[in-house]
Amino acid sequence: MLKTTDNLKEIFEIVNKNDQVIGQATRQECHHDKSLIHRAAHLYIFNKKGEVLLQKRSQTKDTYPGYWTASVSGHLDFGEAYEKAILREAQEELGIILNRKELNHLGCFISKMPHETELTGLYLTFYSGTFDFSHQEIAGLDWFDLESLFVQVNNQDLKTTFSTHQFLTDFKIKTAMRNFIKAVK
Repeated sequence: MLKTTDNLKEIFEIVNKNDQVIGQATRQECHHDKSLIHRAAHLYIFNKKGEVLLQKRSQTKDTYPGYWTASVSGHLDFGEAYEKAILREAQEELGIILNRKELNHLGCFISKMPHETELTGLYLTFYSGTFDFSHQEIAGLDWFDLESLFVQVNNQDLKTTFSTHQFLTDFKIKTAMRNFIKAVK
């Protein structure tokens, strides 16, 4: 049996490709059936140097334990909006309170992973404070030079989750990130 701190019985909304709710299923069902599209939200946090923060997932996560992923990531609670979910996850995972006006929404993207499919709301923000991260959720945090990160991810020199790899190798998303750091520098 998988040893995880995640609630495998947690209920997720199942959506179609147009983000319309069509049903519900447990976390465990969603993470083992690619036909069950469920919602998630990812946030990439940048600092004044133009570096991006990544989190290394805890070894107790039910998927991709020990892999690097977005600064903040998580599933939407039942009936929850993407924006509200990422603000909640930022507080739960990193101990930070962000204002919705600080979020730059890039859109929603389908991420077809080997064992699951997520419709992910993708956000960027700037943050210069400290973090008090959840050791249950996160094994560690590190800042990465954006261009070096793109190369590492493209060459698979950094062990990232499937969706993180997908997002950090997508031309449109990479361009949006480059433009974002130009605006905050």
